[in-house]
Amino acid sequence: GTVNLGQRTKSTQAGGVLNSGTINEYFVMAVSSATGGVQWAPIGADGATSPDVFELMGRFLTAGAAAPNEGTFGATDWIGGLAQSAGANTYAQGTTKTAGGVSRDLWLKLYMPPSISDTSAIQKTMVLTITGQGT
Repeated sequence: GTVNLGQRTKSTQAGGVLNSGTINEYFVMAVSSATGGVQWAPIGADGATSPDVFELMGRFLTAGAAAPNEGTFGATDWIGGLAQSAGANTYAQGTTKTAGGVSRDLWLKLYMPPSISDTSAIQKTMVLTITGQGT
């Protein structure tokens, strides 16, 4: 749907993420710049957005678990332009790796920029990359 500038939204459904390998791993994530018109960029660290800068957060929960409350998203859930160097204690994973063959539910929260430099109505596309990591 549509999200106004300066507003936030949480996913209404989880996306399933499968560890399709045989090794227990954490998931790490990165989000690309938004395309279409003037580039938007993911924020460099958890915090307040600025013109043409958005923030995306994610939490992995046990498949089928209840949706997280909006207030449960915190600094360790921040998804930057580069994947974190370690997956432990990020995205609500704690110190528990996802076993091979197991799916987790991914919930997202998006903070829109407060303003944009391109005032035309343009659809934006962001690419979320999820990678398995041993540490």
